[in-house]
Amino acid sequence: MSWAVTLEGEAAFEAGYRLHRLGLAGEGFEVTPGYLKAETELRRVARVRLPPPVAWASVAEALAAAEVPEGASSDRAWYRRRVEAGEGREVGAFAAKVTAIDTAWRPKVATGFLVSPAVRVMPCLARVPHEVCGGRPLVVVGPGLAESLGLLGAVALGVEAVVMDALPEALPAETRHFVVMMVAGSVLVRRGIDLAALDVLLADTTRVLLPPQHREGVLEKRVRALLKHDLVDQAPGEIERMIHGLARRRADRLLRAWQRGFFVPRGLDLAALEPGA
Repeated sequence: MSWAVTLEGEAAFEAGYRLHRLGLAGEGFEVTPGYLKAETELRRVARVRLPPPVAWASVAEALAAAEVPEGASSDRAWYRRRVEAGEGREVGAFAAKVTAIDTAWRPKVATGFLVSPAVRVMPCLARVPHEVCGGRPLVVVGPGLAESLGLLGAVALGVEAVVMDALPEALPAETRHFVVMMVAGSVLVRRGIDLAALDVLLADTTRVLLPPQHREGVLEKRVRALLKHDLVDQAPGEIERMIHGLARRRADRLLRAWQRGFFVPRGLDLAALEPGA
């Protein structure tokens, strides 16, 4: 029996609508750049007003909220037209491809998947969605995300609570999300994954989750922030080699980081991290 569940019906509609509203707010690193601009232009032509902005800052907040600031009732009707046109329909095939990856890892509870153009092409996590959004842990992805990263997101759901507790809130949200994803990679390597599948995962993670080379300073800034809070339990020479290797998007360095538990916050035991969501 598959451990992945495709969100369907009204739960899928409600979750998708909330993400749509998050995209219209235009805030947060998970939001698709340009989503608000494109939506504004579509509405201008159709003469449909934008709803009031939401205060949510993340996918997790949007899906966990008790209620949605509604504004004009026409907004839900507008979004329903998008769903009827096929938005998010590819999620079933995506979930099936994720579960087909050869790995010994399995979550403790079924994991839901949802595709939304309002979020960037990356795994976004919602551990405790509201019951109207299906109520189960959700991995939300942008259209076209590689299934290997869907698996990484599912593993990340299982370690997110423990890792987030070990990270200070002073760290930027994108840095904390990155650390969770890197710890998930370490868990997958430790639990066992087919070597061919691992090669694909390393390539996809390097391409999508590591900052591009022209933004080399971003990766170093993230690691330095972790060092500032004494969270990196590695030798100084290893830290410098890792910074330079990952900044150059070297998949072999990424594998070494996962094998060594480089991003596992100091004080956490990788072997004891619960791999199930």
